Amino acid sequence: MTEAGHAETVFDLEFCPSDRNIFASCSYDGTVRIWDSNNAKLLYVNDTLRNTPLSKEEKHIIYSVSWHPTESKLVISLSYLFRHWWEA
Repeated sequence: MTEAGHAETVFDLEFCPSDRNIFASCSYDGTVRIWDSNNAKLLYVNDTLRNTPLSKEEKHIIYSVSWHPTESKLVISLSYLFRHWWEA
């Protein structure tokens, strides 16, 4: 069985430095997805605008994702120069 991927173009993908079996991908569709590379299993989907003040505005494209060097945290770069940290 394959997992559902991004609905739009993927712009970035990065492996977690503290667990090389986990990677994050980000996309034009406004989501960040966390994957297990051992079995191609989707572990988590974060719609960056859900439950935020920006949720009523247009979708933000996510251009890049980067892991914290020692913690399970990500920073993402979105359109309109907006940056967001969240726990993975």
